[in-house]
Amino acid sequence: MLRLLLSILALWLLPFLGFAEALDGYLFTVQREGEEAGSGFLLHDRGKSWLVSNRHVVEGNEKVVFVGMTDASRTYELQERIQVATNRDAVRFRVDEPEGFALGGDCSFDDEVFAFGNSDGKGVVTKSAGKVIGKGRGEIEVTCEIIPGNSGGPVVNSEDKVIGLATFIIVPPNEHGTQRLSNLKMFEGTRYEETRRFAVPLHDAKWQEVELATFQSEAVDAAALYGQYDQFYGMTAGVFLHYRLSEGDGEVLSRSWVRSYNRKLGKCGYRYGSGRFVVRSGKQDSLERALQGWQEDLSEAALEVSKTLRKEAEDFTVKYYQLDLLERADDLEEVAKQLLEHAAD
Repeated sequence: MLRLLLSILALWLLPFLGFAEALDGYLFTVQREGEEAGSGFLLHDRGKSWLVSNRHVVEGNEKVVFVGMTDASRTYELQERIQVATNRDAVRFRVDEPEGFALGGDCSFDDEVFAFGNSDGKGVVTKSAGKVIGKGRGEIEVTCEIIPGNSGGPVVNSEDKVIGLATFIIVPPNEHGTQRLSNLKMFEGTRYEETRRFAVPLHDAKWQEVELATFQSEAVDAAALYGQYDQFYGMTAGVFLHYRLSEGDGEVLSRSWVRSYNRKLGKCGYRYGSGRFVVRSGKQDSLERALQGWQEDLSEAALEVSKTLRKEAEDFTVKYYQLDLLERADDLEEVAKQLLEHAAD
């Protein structure tokens, strides 16, 4: 009798065990120029199989190879034509594979989810469990232990259907960053003191087919324009909008910080009148007298950078980059507005 029960149990479990083994075959690590860099996976949707990863995992590299988790001989290079999501950090290309993860739909708060990926780029795919704790128009926040290297890996629900693509993390601010001290205190005692982890949904991704050579070329061009945006926002406007200006006893900024900031600002090439936008250490009252003029000029500079991004965006054929550049241009116009409001206060 016991033997019969065990036989029945084994037959009942066999399909589930086989499916668990199949999942291993759906997982890939991604190598860029021979180095482990991220994750990928097989997705089977509407009778077609795709290899899927993040756009940022594969962009701007001459040689990108997807390597099977359980069989290193299973390799795929990016094809001459790939599909790039216009509204998500995602890419995919067709492969001749009979199976893959199924595509799930929308998720709900507190759904149990699992993230697979090449954690820390060690060439070993890991699985971590968590829950959905946040939802937005284009992101899902989860508690799975997503870290660099997981990017491009699938986030699946309890039915092993893909509800998202592990994409980015947010490291909590600290007192050495550009957050005001009052803002930092608002994080105390909340989960926002910890690193936050995000995936992007795929069920509503919009896809554009592009030539691989065009995609890689425009990825490099976009990175250069992103650099202009980051330099301006991070080294100039970011300081005047977010930096904690008072540092006790009326001292505004330490001399070492000022020297570092001025060097970086000079490399950006921004000018103030006949000289540069130069910050001097000193007392609060002397800084405030100069601050209004700096903010007004920086507002004009923000609009110039925004104008450049809009003009350059017209030449892009990859819609993701085009739309992203236009969004950054919008950001800078908002920065210009805020700078003028600060100057008027």
